[in-house]
Parts: sequence; C-alpha cells; structure tokens
Amino acid sequence: MRNLRIHVLKRDIQNGKRCNTSCCPIALAVRRQTHSGGWAVQVGFGDVDVKGRIYQFPAAAASFISSFDRGRPVKPITFTALRSLDA
Repeated sequence: MRNLRIHVLKRDIQNGKRCNTSCCPIALAVRRQTHSGGWAVQVGFGDVDVKGRIYQFPAAAASFISSFDRGRPVKPITFTALRSLDA
C-alpha cells in the first residue's frame, strides 16, 4: 500500500470522539477503508499510523482534526495521505 485516499464520511464525524487518536473521524474512516481494527490505527496532527506504517496527510486534514477536537463544525473531507518512505 503506497498512499491512502481517505474519505471521511458524515457518519465518521458523527461517531468520532474528540481528542481520541484511535476514534477520531479520520481514524474511523481509515479503519473502515483498510479493515484495520481497534488500536491498529493512530492519528496524529500530521500523520496516521496504520499497523506500523506511517502516512503523512495534508494541512487541510490537520486543520480538520484541530477543528473537530475544538468542537467546531466540520464537513466530510477527502484527501490523500502519503506513505512515509522512512517507515
């Protein structure tokens, strides 16, 4: 898996948990799309770890997380996370 095209849906936003790296909307979307369960997905403010593979995501995704964690309204988003060559 080289890059991930991530589609965060309305249901991911509705079911996401603020300030929770494994249950935020992006983590839920990645788990749904990659069939990775539980703690296999961890989201930071600039990357996502999927079963030990690190993917960098764009500033728009980091802004999405920041807004969501602060309780601001967010809309579904689609972006590409790039596989880190060092991971």
